[in-house]
Parts: sequence; structure tokens; C-alpha cells
Amino acid sequence: MYQGRIYQPKSEDSGRGDHVSRQSNLVAQGAMLAAVAALLGLSSLLVPVLGVVANVIWTIPIIVIILRFDLRAGVMSLLVALILVAVIAGPMGALSLGLKGGLTALIFGYAFKKGLSPGITILGGGIATVVGTAFLLLLAFAVMGGPLLDLAELENTVDQTLSLYKQYGLLEALLEQGTTEGELREQMLQMMGLAVALLPGAMFLGSLTAAAVTYLISRRVLKRLGYSLKPIPAFRYWQVPWYSVWGLIAGLAFYLAGDYLAWKPLALIGQNIIYIYLPLLLINGLAVATYYYHRWSLSPFLKGILLALSVFYLPIALPFLIIVGAFDPLFNYRKLSFGTKEGE
Repeated sequence: MYQGRIYQPKSEDSGRGDHVSRQSNLVAQGAMLAAVAALLGLSSLLVPVLGVVANVIWTIPIIVIILRFDLRAGVMSLLVALILVAVIAGPMGALSLGLKGGLTALIFGYAFKKGLSPGITILGGGIATVVGTAFLLLLAFAVMGGPLLDLAELENTVDQTLSLYKQYGLLEALLEQGTTEGELREQMLQMMGLAVALLPGAMFLGSLTAAAVTYLISRRVLKRLGYSLKPIPAFRYWQVPWYSVWGLIAGLAFYLAGDYLAWKPLALIGQNIIYIYLPLLLINGLAVATYYYHRWSLSPFLKGILLALSVFYLPIALPFLIIVGAFDPLFNYRKLSFGTKEGE
């Protein structure tokens, strides 16, 4: 007689047990990874040298949580980590970490889980980074009640610097070149004023650089953990989307309008937008140059000469590459489609 296995439907208690087990696993892993993220976040705030490294890796545990479970679990783990940071380093430190890296980590984790392309992932993370940094700058401006450094403080800093120059005999060497002390002071004021004016742009670039490094490191970590990710396109296929040009146009418009209307804040906003775009356009221009460097059938000798000339005439090559990078999104010199060309 045939003795088959009798089908027994899965009981409700068994399903409930699996759900409880998954929830327990989520709580255990979430708590552990949130603690790791909090420890790294505290290191980025409190430890001078290690903090540089910790600043770009503290969100990786949050990304791992999102891939293992879901976005909601990542948000909860991030909040727990920031609460732990706030207890030790204060609420402002936790808020700074959350705005500069936390939002970006949530975007990266969600994009990795959904299998989005590297281009879309980096674009989304970059937007989150810019929004978070902008909110942090506005908050700092509101707390301080004005600019980060006013004119009186700037002049005081320059005067102290000139006093140090005099004390160590450096001022005499500069004056021997035909520059008066008043002219030198004016030049230093202009240079420091420009540096202070571009400080927000420098903060944006720093945050974007940290986000890019976080993305690259998180890819390596996730691959080591066995996750399958879409490959990054070869550098010569990198391309900024065409609509990014509107940001550059807005920056130029703000700067020109502020200069024409003699409204300094508007001009400073335009300057900072342009300042943020310059390295991005340079990278895009380098990608275009690398594309044609591989495509053109030139001898290695001629290619070597071209590279040597580019390095020798770097003051000319850099502006040229920036201009090429600015117009490439509009004219698409390589006839690429953004986000579709995969790595080789």
C-alpha cells in the first residue's frame, strides 16, 4: 500500500513563531549595528585623527541594516545611534551627524536594496548630502545670529598675522619685493574674505566627498558580505545628467544679478554654487578626455606627448577640461545615455 506523506498545513502558531523570530533577529542585529554606528559616529566627532576615517564609515552599519531588513529598520537604527551620540556628545553633534551622513546613508541603503544604477544612487546620495548640509548651515547661521566671521574679526585676524610676520622677520622679506605693508594687508583681507565667503561651498564639497567615499567603501563591504551590486561604469563613461546644467546656470545668474544689483548675499550664493560645480565639471571633463584618449587610434608615443603637454600646460588644461565638462551634458560629445553604460 502506498504510504504517502500527509500534507499538513502550516499552523498559525508556526507562522507567528517565524514572525517573532524575525522580529527578535531584527532587534538584536539592529541594536548591535546601531551601537557600532554610534561608536564610529562618536569617534568622528571626538577623536582628531581617527575621526577623519570614522566620518566616512560610521553610516555603513545603517546601510547593512536596510539591505538585511528594510528602510524602516534602517531609520530606527539610525535614530537609536543618534540618540546614543546625543547622550555623550550633545544634541548638536548628533544632529550634525544625522544631517551630513544619516540622510545619505538611508538613500544609499534604499538604492542598494532596490538595485538602482550607480549613477542614480550617487545622484540621490549627493542631493541628500546637499540638503542636509544646507539645513545644517542655516541652523548654524540662526544659532550664531549672523555670518560665521564678521569684518571686524577678519581684520583682527589679519593684524595678528602681520604681527607674527614682523616678529619672525618674514614681513621684511615680503616688503623687499616692492609691496607696502598697507598693500599686503589689503591683499590678505581680500584673500581671507574670499576664503570665508566660499566656506559654505567648501563644506558642501567636503560633505559630497565624504558621501562619495562612503559609497565606494560601502560597496566593498557589501560585496564582502555576499551582496550582488551593479558595477560602476568605467571612468571614461562617467557623465553628469543634462539637467545638472541648470544648477550652474542658476549660480552664474545669482552671481551676475548680485553683482549688478550690488546685493552681496546673492552674489555670494552664486559664487558658492559655481565653486561647488568646478570640481564636478573638472571630473566630467577628464572623463570626456579619457574617453577620446582610449578611442583615438594614436601611437603610445603620441599619447605620451599629449599627456606630458597637458601636465606641462596645466594652467591651460584645467580651464579647458572644466569648459568641456560644462558643455558635455548639453552636447553629449560621447553620445552616451546617463546611467545606462555599465563598467567593463
